[in-house]
Amino acid sequence: MKKILTIGAAILSFAAFTSIANAATPGTYLGLGLGASRLETNDKLSFTNGTTSSSSKKGGLGERLFAGYNFNEYFGVEAGLAHYAKSSYDASTIGANKSVDYNLNAFDVVGKAYLPLGEGFNVYALGGAALVKSKTQVKANNAVVFGQTGNHDYNNSKIRPVYGIGVSYDIAQTGVTTNMELTRIVGTGNTSTNPRAIPNADMLSFNVAYNFG
Repeated sequence: MKKILTIGAAILSFAAFTSIANAATPGTYLGLGLGASRLETNDKLSFTNGTTSSSSKKGGLGERLFAGYNFNEYFGVEAGLAHYAKSSYDASTIGANKSVDYNLNAFDVVGKAYLPLGEGFNVYALGGAALVKSKTQVKANNAVVFGQTGNHDYNNSKIRPVYGIGVSYDIAQTGVTTNMELTRIVGTGNTSTNPRAIPNADMLSFNVAYNFG
């Protein structure tokens, strides 16, 4: 949250000192984004009687395929399919081990509002809803995780809010637009106690789109 607010403030401050021209290209577009993604999940696993070893991995490569339509230079809509890097945790002690993997995919529909900066650059804000599909995979050998032993998969699907900001650049006479975008899907529930909780999901991506006009 703090990172999103900081970047947004910097972008809007820059926009205040830049002339207005060359707004977003109207029409239909299709694109692909790659970047850093991260799920806000629980801390490392441990055993109450002592942990021999433990490890965790949060964040990694995320991807998003999207299509949209800009009604004019200032407003548009967009839909996308996004995959986030999983979070993984494991711990072991003598005679026991356990691990938890959090997985998340989403289909989102958002509205976009552009502010042209000039020379092909635009800043924009987006907001809407995402159908989130999450899976928490648990393996517990002689151990208890979320009140149960053994291996379990916990699935959940919910519609959650999504919002973000970005900076785009329209490459003249090519139909190609590039942008840097920071988004968040707002989760629900406590991932430390509820295996079906949906974590906050952040992605900072570099996107390339082709405008069909």
